[in-house]
Amino acid sequence: MTKPVLSSVLKKIRRAELARVSKFLKVKKLYALELPDGKVEAYKEDFFKKSVKIAKHENPDYIFSFTRDGITGHHDHVATWVVATRIAKLLKLPFCGFALPPRCCRYANKWLVKRRHASHYHDGLNLARANIRIPIEKKVKLKALSYHRSQLDANDPFAVFPEYYVQETLAADYFVV
Repeated sequence: MTKPVLSSVLKKIRRAELARVSKFLKVKKLYALELPDGKVEAYKEDFFKKSVKIAKHENPDYIFSFTRDGITGHHDHVATWVVATRIAKLLKLPFCGFALPPRCCRYANKWLVKRRHASHYHDGLNLARANIRIPIEKKVKLKALSYHRSQLDANDPFAVFPEYYVQETLAADYFVV
């Protein structure tokens, strides 16, 4: 895992990582809401107002976000789920939550706790079970993950996970619809 970095520096690093991965994935529009890392919960209402304005402007067919567990239990991810589900309900849109591979949910709490280095996480997650599997190219996902160096161990982003988890995660994305 990377060393702690001052928040203003971390903000610049994460924004640059997001810009690079977005360019790689050919994202046409990217909105950065400038919410503080690790403190999104405290800004949920502002997050909601900014996000619903964007959603109304973009007129999406679906709202995609984390599931109720935030995949890892990170407080920011859980707050994002709260905001995203609220927007989906308000705009009467289907909600799709990004989830772990179903086979991996049973032991995921054990692996995830090894990656937690701060108080930004919930413990003992009740992980959502995916009901949609979308195959993806492993090399594309690995390349996309490589842009997030500040959040992953660049040498081995899957160091604490068993091989079957790595293979399932790289072969597809999983959602709860």
